[in-house]
Amino acid sequence: MYTCNRQPRPSWIARIGAFMIVLIAFALAPTAYAAPDATIVNQPIVTNTTWTKAGSPYQVSNFVYVKSGVTLTVEPGAEVVFNQNASFLIQGTLTALGTAAEPILFTGAVKTPGSWSGLNVNNRHYRE
Repeated sequence: MYTCNRQPRPSWIARIGAFMIVLIAFALAPTAYAAPDATIVNQPIVTNTTWTKAGSPYQVSNFVYVKSGVTLTVEPGAEVVFNQNASFLIQGTLTALGTAAEPILFTGAVKTPGSWSGLNVNNRHYRE
């Protein structure tokens, strides 16, 4: 007597259904890719740092903070772009003085209100 031990293969309907779920998930996922020339910011700022117009855009990709006692200076004309759900905590000093001719832009990569978590300022110490 011959016995077959193969597992039954999923039907073509199940395969198409799984493919459609993956396809829809990718279509609905927000895309926020860094510009090819973007300066990626994904680490805490632990030393005095200056962001320049020439280094723009600065792409904040996740939670980033400025350590207490540290100054981040953002020069006129600089652009800071936040990925979806990225946040920025300032415990040190943020100096960002734009001009009428060269404003500083803080914006989201996804152009939907509330897509990024904003700038948060406090004097509590964050522990790594």
